[in-house]
Amino acid sequence: ISLPLLTAARQLTLLDLSSAMLDVARSRVEPELLSNVEFVNGDFITARLAPCSYDLILCLGLLAHVESPSAVVGRVISLLKPGGIVVLENAEWNHPITMLGKLYGKVREMLMPSPGAPQNLTPVRSADVLEMFDRSQFRLEGRYHYSLPLPGMTRLFGEQTLYTLSRLIYGAYPDHRNAQFGNECLYHLRSLRSPQQVLESKSSVCLNLSSAGS
Repeated sequence: ISLPLLTAARQLTLLDLSSAMLDVARSRVEPELLSNVEFVNGDFITARLAPCSYDLILCLGLLAHVESPSAVVGRVISLLKPGGIVVLENAEWNHPITMLGKLYGKVREMLMPSPGAPQNLTPVRSADVLEMFDRSQFRLEGRYHYSLPLPGMTRLFGEQTLYTLSRLIYGAYPDHRNAQFGNECLYHLRSLRSPQQVLESKSSVCLNLSSAGS
């Protein structure tokens, strides 16, 4: 997703716990641009990344897969430059489509158990995440709601067909429609903090989570 943003005048940091995924990403970078890309194999919370050093941070589909979403959001805020942008994606935990997906996953696991331990997702409400950013002086610039293909649709239709269908249902940003039917939420947030505010900020950020649905 971020590779199309890479140019000779831009720097890009790719971070992942999986070295195999980073190898795949490295293979997709144009050879002449490899020196502009930093590959970090590690945990986002503990990775050695310079504070207030990024103009843009993409955080897509991550929050439900970590133990502490509030820690991830806090780290994102600390790494962003004043005036910087965050693009964040999160599935609305209490949306009917999300709940249907969780039910499908449980039934599938009962009928066809996976070899490894089942993955437990962390319940995250988008309203709580947005409140954290608001308290840290971020402005919501835009939002887009959509839904991923229903189970089985990827076997019947190609990727381009599913993409076209999604555009027909939800429109193309910023001409959005049928937002109430989308459980996947994309948020475009901008930091309003000045450089001095970033240096002086010592406030803690907390997100209270329930165990419902986990």
